[in-house]
Amino acid sequence: RNRQTGERIGRGEGIEEILATSNQVSEGVPTARALVKLVKSKDHSFRIDLKYPIIFGVADILDGKRTPFEGFQNVMSDPLRMEMYELGDNWEASRERSPAPMTARQTEQL
Repeated sequence: RNRQTGERIGRGEGIEEILATSNQVSEGVPTARALVKLVKSKDHSFRIDLKYPIIFGVADILDGKRTPFEGFQNVMSDPLRMEMYELGDNWEASRERSPAPMTARQTEQL
């Protein structure tokens, strides 16, 4: 459902038209908008759109403020930076505490 909605947006259809003609619920649409409201209510830092580019980018596309290609360009043009804000400069120590990735054999045993 969400994938079909995304594909239709990518083909240039508007979200209102998609929702009006779909017989299924695309729960990602209201969820994306709710996430923006939640972030805005909890995070009062300057330029939160830079801190959460995908959340705000998806909402902008749904609201017709940018095209999917413009959203893609925006995310891909951001400079590389550490995005694990809660860990600060101690992210290496956090990685050491994380479990090691599973091997292919361990995955097969599941």
